[in-house]
Amino acid sequence: MLENSSKARYRPLKDDDENDEPLTCDLDYMEITIVVLKVVLWCLVMALFIAFEFGAVFFIISVFYFMFTNFRETEKSPNELSAYSVFNPHCESIKGTLTAQQFENEIKFGLGGLH
Repeated sequence: MLENSSKARYRPLKDDDENDEPLTCDLDYMEITIVVLKVVLWCLVMALFIAFEFGAVFFIISVFYFMFTNFRETEKSPNELSAYSVFNPHCESIKGTLTAQQFENEIKFGLGGLH
């Protein structure tokens, strides 16, 4: 009986709308458990700091820690453009960037597609 339940538990999921391609999950149970334990630990330490009346300080330090630990871990590829056009060759901007000229035209004449 345990054999059948384990096979059913770990079989790949399938979506009816897709062309029978199996859906996979990148996270395993151990990673999810570690993340949940980290969140619980953070909540407990936050409650402790609130009791010591340093809750805001702990929250701000936590935000900075979260930001700095989630920066990109890999090097930028040589032909990848920066989000800031001044760092790109010939100040080339990425697609979807709002330019000063486009912003000025929208202020003067409104959004063309909405009238």
